Amino acid sequence: MGKPVPMVLGAGSAIAGLVLLNAAGVWPTAPSLVILPSVLIGPRPLLAVALPVLLFWVWSAQLFRGSGSVPEHAFFGLLALSLLTAYWFVSYWTPGVRALGLVCVVAYATVNTLSLSLLWLLGAHAATKESFRINLSFHLAAAAWLVTVAFPDFGGWP
Repeated sequence: MGKPVPMVLGAGSAIAGLVLLNAAGVWPTAPSLVILPSVLIGPRPLLAVALPVLLFWVWSAQLFRGSGSVPEHAFFGLLALSLLTAYWFVSYWTPGVRALGLVCVVAYATVNTLSLSLLWLLGAHAATKESFRINLSFHLAAAAWLVTVAFPDFGGWP
């Protein structure tokens, strides 16, 4: 196994890269986690990249110690995010279809469903086998989902 700190720092770099890739127009709209800082404190591109990375490092601080077990708060967080995702798509389906079209909204819903399914499978695997790599994969996949397609801005918040 590699050293935990460089691997976690590398994971943070991957998250930053995903934010920048998303900003380059891979998806027609950015996720709310990336948009929200700009709405709250003004347009600051560095913050839009740094905030998700910092949140990842704070949320998964146990990875810096090389922990192989996924903490309970990660599963509660995943449950909350799963429920919020369902609420998000129910609430924003119609505005999303108006703003981006049905095909785009269905694509977002499909990718979000597949992403959450993968996260639950990774989480179930991590619960049965303690491994730093599985723990890192679980947290990196969750962060990647959050900074690429989770909670897309469909043209306004309630």
